[in-house]
Amino acid sequence: DEEPSTSVTKNLKKVVKRKYDEDYIKYGFSWCGDETLPRPQCIICGDQLSNESMVPISEKALEASYHVAKLILRQKKPHTVGETLIKPACREVVRLMLGPNEVKEVNKVSLSADTVKRRIHDMPSDILGTLIKKLLSAEKFALQIALREIAFSSRTTLH
Repeated sequence: DEEPSTSVTKNLKKVVKRKYDEDYIKYGFSWCGDETLPRPQCIICGDQLSNESMVPISEKALEASYHVAKLILRQKKPHTVGETLIKPACREVVRLMLGPNEVKEVNKVSLSADTVKRRIHDMPSDILGTLIKKLLSAEKFALQIALREIAFSSRTTLH
């Protein structure tokens, strides 16, 4: 009385092992763990990052990610729309119009909900930094403040 053998197939996720590059120290990262599976570690705060964070990103993919995050923010859509609608739509358009090889470039653009959230969070500080640089490099500039804002703010000091 032998029981029939059953075969169970599982969807196993492919694990990509990224090698630590000595140049990462220039960016403030060392590594921890063993040499077969190194994990990046910030040398300032000691935080350990995921293996996926070692993936190099192109400047164009990074810029595209910020532009899409800005569009998502302006349209007041959920952050998940980047990976559930926008990226698949971009892949289809590129595949049909340019070919399957070019789809690889679209795949480099990170549009996960967490990434979109980080990009949106980064935007105000980038805008403020850009404004400060422009003001510091300008020979002259004018500042206009509404009087009602001064009346309501007890901490406002004008020099």
